[in-house]
Amino acid sequence: MEAWISGPSLTGDPALLPAMTPFGGPEVQEVMRNTLEIANTGAAITQDVGEANDIHPTDKLAVAKRLALAAWRKNGD
Repeated sequence: MEAWISGPSLTGDPALLPAMTPFGGPEVQEVMRNTLEIANTGAAITQDVGEANDIHPTDKLAVAKRLALAAWRKNGD
């Protein structure tokens, strides 16, 4: 992940992830937490905008707004 974020072809924009808990269990949650320790990363909690049995939230607009807010917080403009 660090190599991808700091790669020469990237613009320095943050890497943002939708936090899709409870899918994947504790192992996936641990990886997400560890990823957030890398500089210029962020997450948007999405577990409340989807269905309990589907990893893909039906409310895509809510997810997009949360990721946009996380990007704004990281970039500050």
